[in-house]
Amino acid sequence: MEYKEYLEKSGRTLSGGFHNADNEVVQAYFNSTIQQYLDAIKKLDMLKKIIFYGKNIEIEAIISPNQPDYLKHLTKEQQNILHAAIGYAGESGEILKEVVESFQEKREFDVVNISEEIGDSEWYKAIFLRDFNLDNSNILAQNIAKLEKRYKDNIFKKEEALNRDLKTERKILEENQ
Repeated sequence: MEYKEYLEKSGRTLSGGFHNADNEVVQAYFNSTIQQYLDAIKKLDMLKKIIFYGKNIEIEAIISPNQPDYLKHLTKEQQNILHAAIGYAGESGEILKEVVESFQEKREFDVVNISEEIGDSEWYKAIFLRDFNLDNSNILAQNIAKLEKRYKDNIFKKEEALNRDLKTERKILEENQ
């Protein structure tokens, strides 16, 4: 699938606006969750620099006895995938940070910054594509096929978004792998 076609189709399933955004509890929970996510992404980025780039940064952590150890016994390939996953999440957080800050500061989006972060996320995406031997065009086609199944008229409908047939969607993804 050509990326231009994918971009065109991506607008068909936009939700068209907020739902429940006037609810004060929803607003407060949303705001605190966004802040927690941004804080977590900042920490994750710092840890990426320590673990994968060898940067010397002093940190303090609360260690609980039941924490899983994600870093032990990883192959080089698994380390690369972990690096890509952390990097991809971090770049997504940077985009969200720019969007949130532009709202808070009542300014235009810094499109140059957003473009940079998208480029960085594409870099990490390329690691996934390479290491899992995936084809980006095929991934785009899979996603469109899944969404065309979900949204019968290729238009967002709340009921269809909330009542997805995940089993059928998974089958579509597997068939188009």
